[in-house]
Amino acid sequence: MFCSPHFGLRAGGASISPLPLPSHLQGRVWRGSELLAAHALTNTSSTGFALLDAELPGRGWPRQGLIEIGVPEGFHCEWRLLQPALQSCVQSPSHVYLVTPPAALQAAGVAALGPFWRSVVGLHAPRLADALWLVEQVLQAQADGIVMLWIPHLRNDQVRRLHTKAEAGGLPVFWFRPIKSGSSGVATPAPLRLWIEPHDPWHLAVRILKRRAQPCEKTLLIRALPAGVKDALPLPREQVLAARVQGDSMQGDVHGWPLGRTEVQSTERRVLTA
Repeated sequence: MFCSPHFGLRAGGASISPLPLPSHLQGRVWRGSELLAAHALTNTSSTGFALLDAELPGRGWPRQGLIEIGVPEGFHCEWRLLQPALQSCVQSPSHVYLVTPPAALQAAGVAALGPFWRSVVGLHAPRLADALWLVEQVLQAQADGIVMLWIPHLRNDQVRRLHTKAEAGGLPVFWFRPIKSGSSGVATPAPLRLWIEPHDPWHLAVRILKRRAQPCEKTLLIRALPAGVKDALPLPREQVLAARVQGDSMQGDVHGWPLGRTEVQSTERRVLTA
């Protein structure tokens, strides 16, 4: 349910406090001027990006339900965006289900993402109906893990059904939706909708198109590095300055920039060059 932030206004502008909700309704009703209530914290997991967590209801990805992620055609940010969340898949016997991925997986690249690569399961289908059937079978099996789905377009009734099945199955379904440049696509009933595009080589520009809260008007720039690159790059300038202010000893400076891994012995240091 959705309550307007102006619900309860009297004629003449005087406001009244909303009545307290029965316990069985708490968590199903929220005010449009606020993020989802604190109870939702137990139903989310961190994205791994503090800036994005702060703008999402429950401060993270929902642990069940449909998450729509629109991207420009030909742009792939799936692993960069979800890698922090996927690390949790190695803490339990769970899997990462890839349904109709846009390309064949490259073994060395997937292995660089982390130990969870052993839990990756690829599911391919020639038709849309078959792909949706595969997703529903995973959800109905009450499996652990997450589902990643690549489909350009779904009807509204298909979106609603997929979200309902994902909530009942207790799994998050990340729907990656390639969209033509210059458009964020037609709105869908998905409760959480994001638009992501490249900002520079190391940052993603994220817009939250829809969330269970007031609209988010700003664009978030998150530093999402490809797997295996983070430790080889220099630290961001703000981290360098903060470390110097605190008096931390930073070894291995190259043109004023310390290496990303300061604990490595000098004989083992490498400098990444373009």
